[in-house]
Amino acid sequence: MKTLVVGDLHTKYHIFEKVKQASKDYDKIIFMGDYVDDWDVLAEASHNLLIGLKEFYEENVGKVVLLLGNHDLSEWLGNEFRCAGFNKFSHLLVNGFMARFGSIFELAHAEQGFLFTHAGITEAWLRKYLGTTLPTPGMIANNLNFALNHWGEDDRAEQTFLGLSGVGTGRGGWDIPSPIWTDLNELLKDPVPELNQIVGHTPTVSCMNFQSYGAELWFCDTHSLYSNREPIGDNSFLEIKDGKVSKIYL
Repeated sequence: MKTLVVGDLHTKYHIFEKVKQASKDYDKIIFMGDYVDDWDVLAEASHNLLIGLKEFYEENVGKVVLLLGNHDLSEWLGNEFRCAGFNKFSHLLVNGFMARFGSIFELAHAEQGFLFTHAGITEAWLRKYLGTTLPTPGMIANNLNFALNHWGEDDRAEQTFLGLSGVGTGRGGWDIPSPIWTDLNELLKDPVPELNQIVGHTPTVSCMNFQSYGAELWFCDTHSLYSNREPIGDNSFLEIKDGKVSKIYL
């Protein structure tokens, strides 16, 4: 089993093209969310990338995983999910897109012994919204995806889904940081013990690995930019082969 993990795209078509060209060499491709928004990009750029991802997903059924990030939920739903970069025109386009094709997205994925979410799940958030029963990557992913698919029709799903709006002090909030908002330092301080996770969200200079409370934690948001559009990271990716993670370049 060979998996490619792609950090936050934020409308970067050149990164998406690299992934498409390399896709034939992988059994699974996991996108970590935050497809929309970037410094001074047009709303149409966000919408067009989503269309491209949908087409790629349909061309590779069962091979592509599309996770949702905080910017994606912001432009989709606004209100309590709104974050920096929210644009009313992007909102109109993304909301319409999600109404038609939202079923292709997930909040979490379990693969090769790892839990994949956009920003990472802390023990505090797990305890409040998902309970404490011996969490495994598969159990957590199932619960989060149930919340995504049933938040308007099931009370427990609604509570969990609304809990995704929680922003911690690491990102200027005061709540328990959620799996779409947890900052790198927040996850390192309060990981779920022995739960291996791969996340994006926090820009890093390269794909980075930490060990904390018996958990292996990888961070892969390497495609983000400073406000002057200079790169923060080195555009590295993660590759997982038979449960072993390594940093690669395409």
